[in-house]
Amino acid sequence: MHYPFQITSLEDYHRTYQRSIEDPAAFWAEIASHFRWKKKFESVLDWNFIDPSIKWFQDGELNITENCLDRWAETQPDTPAIIWEANDPHEKI
Repeated sequence: MHYPFQITSLEDYHRTYQRSIEDPAAFWAEIASHFRWKKKFESVLDWNFIDPSIKWFQDGELNITENCLDRWAETQPDTPAIIWEANDPHEKI
C-alpha cells in the first residue's frame, strides 16, 4: 500500500520537497491529517525567525505510539509492524 505521502521516485522527492518549502503549513497539515489526534491542533505553524520562535501544531494532542502501532494492529493484526532490512543487501537475515 502506498500512502498519500510516500515518496516513490527522485522526481516525486523533488516535487514533494518543493511543496514543503513553498507552503510548509499546508504541506504539514496534509501530513498531519493522516494521524489520529486526541485533540485537533489550532494552527499548523507559527514562526518568527526574528525572536526566534517556531511552534508546530499548537494545542494539538496525540499519542504517537497509537499512530505508529495501535491503529495498524486494529486493521492488520497479522502484518509485521517492523521489517528490518540490512544496510548490506547481500547480508543474510
